[in-house]
Amino acid sequence: MKLKVEVKPVDYKFNGIKETDFALEQAKITDLNYDGNYPAPVVDRIFYGVYAKEDINEGEVVHELEGIWQHKPTRHTIQFREKHLDSAIGGYINHSCDPTCSILIRITDMSFKQQYVPAYVNVKGSLTSMIISEPTPVVVANKQIFAGQEITFNYNSTEDLMAEPFDCSCGSENCLGKIAGRLYF
Repeated sequence: MKLKVEVKPVDYKFNGIKETDFALEQAKITDLNYDGNYPAPVVDRIFYGVYAKEDINEGEVVHELEGIWQHKPTRHTIQFREKHLDSAIGGYINHSCDPTCSILIRITDMSFKQQYVPAYVNVKGSLTSMIISEPTPVVVANKQIFAGQEITFNYNSTEDLMAEPFDCSCGSENCLGKIAGRLYF
């Protein structure tokens, strides 16, 4: 399958989290002798994002997520029910409160039609027996995406609780502010 996306560096400000702020907060929590006068640490870190290599139509599968399944969330995993997928490309998809994509599960039903369902839907009972293929996590375009445009999704749409919550600065009109997972709200 030809990759429609690529991982490349982005401006750290777009990511929505300032590494210096995160490091300072961690120092405050872990240092029992903290007196409130820590200088902000100097952190030269490159942030990455996932970008479209070609134009992608609304509703089109952007990428099939593959990787290693984990039992606990990390900064780069994507949650699917009780498991967390550590995906080489999926781990670099940045958050936006007005995302270009959604993370869905692709299933094939008894009529051989492909269906797309949200990652948090519990598929049990008779519905499970009607699925004839292995469910596959996919990234699906919410709207038209142009070559060079960043691929994003709303982290609160998949994560119960974020491994590393953060204050969002995506700039969206509908910005949620705190990104901590859907159970946070």
